[in-house]
Amino acid sequence: MKKNIGILVSAYLYNKIQRGIETNECIPFYEEACAQYGLTPCFFRLADLAKGKKHVKSLVKDEHNHYTIKIIKTPMIIHNRVLLYHRREQEKIVSLQKEGIKFYNAFTKISKLTIHQYLEAEDKFKRFLPETRKTNKNNFLQMINLYEDLIIKPNYGTLGKGITRIKRHSDNVGLVINGKKKYNIPLNGNWASEVNEIILNPTNIIQQRIQLGTYEDKPFDFRVSVQKNELGNWQVTGIVCKVANLGKYTTNVASGGRCYDPKIVLNHLKMNTDDILAKIRSLSLKIAQHLDGKLTNLADLGLDIGITEKGIPMFIECNFRDLRITFKEAALFNEWKATYFTPIKYANFLMNNIEDKD
Repeated sequence: MKKNIGILVSAYLYNKIQRGIETNECIPFYEEACAQYGLTPCFFRLADLAKGKKHVKSLVKDEHNHYTIKIIKTPMIIHNRVLLYHRREQEKIVSLQKEGIKFYNAFTKISKLTIHQYLEAEDKFKRFLPETRKTNKNNFLQMINLYEDLIIKPNYGTLGKGITRIKRHSDNVGLVINGKKKYNIPLNGNWASEVNEIILNPTNIIQQRIQLGTYEDKPFDFRVSVQKNELGNWQVTGIVCKVANLGKYTTNVASGGRCYDPKIVLNHLKMNTDDILAKIRSLSLKIAQHLDGKLTNLADLGLDIGITEKGIPMFIECNFRDLRITFKEAALFNEWKATYFTPIKYANFLMNNIEDKD
């Protein structure tokens, strides 16, 4: 008899699955992976789960190969694929966990500054971290005097939205907003209101801009999929290179960045490809293992790692709901598929552990 694995999705994705519409989330990969382990993928929203209830309304494939609504016993293992920003959502997850349900990647709203501070506290990570602080006037003025190039970005942002680059020149600061608007602002802090809204916004952070390596005069970095496998151990499932659009300073695909097989970019630059990829894997695994000791139920991370022109890997940020489409865009189809299979392998590992304890 097949066992059910829960996959928590957004209302948007839920509706697409129900209507049979293809999305960036590759549902057939979930199905294929689950079939390999005798599991049934069951898709539902957080709103479908209720505290104290033993059953949940879920989308499950019927005998006609269509997803239909079915009432099932609430799965004990649930893979979260939703950005849970609101406190009431997080509180609901906590309540459900107390009832014995195990969510992995339960919390996807974790501040970039918190992650940076977890890593900064360890000497072994310090040389791989850009300096990062809260946004306020004192921090900004100190950092712009320390570094010629800064990035200000949302502490909880995603998809590269709301990122501002600030570059110092002579006695002024050049402020670039979305690569279009530019301001010259004095270092004495007498700024226009639009500038204040960015520099003094408490929801932003200030970060030293890493001088990334460039490919065809465009900065690039790497998305590293780090996941727990069928043995419950962390592994690097795949690495993809993201290259910014010409004239842009962010590599996010949503901002026009393009994805490549990392070997294409590194070989073109005549870098030691094997050595650099080994360094990226090593740093990524150490970061995942360290964060696993600070945060509960982690299993599926997307790390952004930059490489300096000297070949030193630098941690940029951690994504707790990795959008795996980057691997597809780079034609890394084996890695793309593996990023779906590995979390299901881990789910099977968790289920077997639960059964063993029972």
